[in-house]
This record gives sequence, C-alpha cells and structure tokens, in this order.
Amino acid sequence: GFDVGAYDESADAAAAARHIGTVHQAIPVSIASVEDDILKVLRHYDQPFADSSAVPTYVLCRETARHVKVALAGDGSDEQLAGYPRARQ
Repeated sequence: GFDVGAYDESADAAAAARHIGTVHQAIPVSIASVEDDILKVLRHYDQPFADSSAVPTYVLCRETARHVKVALAGDGSDEQLAGYPRARQ
C-alpha cells in the first residue's frame, strides 16, 4: 500500500486475497522510505538501467525475506489479463 491514495491498490489486493482464500500481508510504503530504497538499489547497479520495477521488487523481496526463505514470483499478468491498453487491441 502507498501513502498516496492515487497509487494505493491495497484494498483491491486484500479483496482479491479474500476471494481466493490466501493469506494477505500488506506492505505499507511511504515516499520517504522509497527515496532511501532508490539509493540502496542504485548502489547495486554499475550502469544506467531502465527497469522501473527494480525498487518495488527490492521492497517486495526485502519484506518477503522477513517471513520466508523461498518464494515463487511471476511477471507478465498485466499483458495476459489486458492490464495495459495496448494489450486490449
């Protein structure tokens, strides 16, 4: 969840978790914490990069590691589920 309402999808995520019967763990994210995380992520890259998901992935992995040692993840559902306008054509 984000502290900026326009970007916060935590209520939708909780509703989806309830619907499919999974355990839901919300991760609150603030603008201040993201600024710190950006600097941490940038230290690990030795060249310019254009992966806008690097910081959210870092936050997710950090928080996941507090609870489990192994986790499965996946990308691409936006394309498969027509989450982008270009995928609806």
